[in-house]
Amino acid sequence: MKLLNLSNQTIAHGVLKELNHKEKLFTSRPWNYRKPDTTLWWLVPSTAWPAYPFGKYRISKDPQHAFIGFYVEKGIKGPVLSMLKPKNADQLKIDDHWRWHHVMDELGNGKFEKRIMEIKVQTELPVYILISAHHVTGDFEPYTKRMGNEEGHKVKYLFRNEKEIQAEEISGSIFKGFDRITTLKELGDQITQLQDLDWYWIDFEVYAEIPLVYSEAVDQAERKDLMDFGEIVGKILDPFGGLVKEEQH
Repeated sequence: MKLLNLSNQTIAHGVLKELNHKEKLFTSRPWNYRKPDTTLWWLVPSTAWPAYPFGKYRISKDPQHAFIGFYVEKGIKGPVLSMLKPKNADQLKIDDHWRWHHVMDELGNGKFEKRIMEIKVQTELPVYILISAHHVTGDFEPYTKRMGNEEGHKVKYLFRNEKEIQAEEISGSIFKGFDRITTLKELGDQITQLQDLDWYWIDFEVYAEIPLVYSEAVDQAERKDLMDFGEIVGKILDPFGGLVKEEQH
């Protein structure tokens, strides 16, 4: 399956319209308001902002592919909170209502791999898992540009099948040894056992890699292979539906 090369904003708003077809549940949020056509977009099941506690959908691109899928964040707790301004500490402090906990549970019990397999079966597209970690300091703010001298902590996996993931990229000291992980259960175990975990903000993303088609003048055979916004929702986003719902308090 392929996708017509549209701007990130056009894709985000098209998908948003499909998601909110019956009732308005989702809000679209760009990472960089000044560059709506090229920035990462989140689709959040709430009007609240910032949207750290929520599972959400994510949309981005490079020149050859669109990357569409699921996004969740792990906040901080413990002594590190005393370094932050009270408002920041309140926003960044993780509690039991954050969707992060559901994802970690599902990595352990096998439900998460079933969600990813549903995407692979329906689309036959590559699916990747990207995890980024940032050591929190006094001026930390997740949705602003990272400091240029910050050490990058990232690990990226290709989801091969329901029994195997394969590390493709790894950087930064926090994920040392993560290249030897081969299952989602191992991944969840290793994340929860990370040293000084309370001091790290973690972004956890899963996305399908969709080849882009640049010309609207495609032939009939190619057009049949193009995904529309409804298919993006049904085949890529819906499998994560249970993880993006707003937690009821």
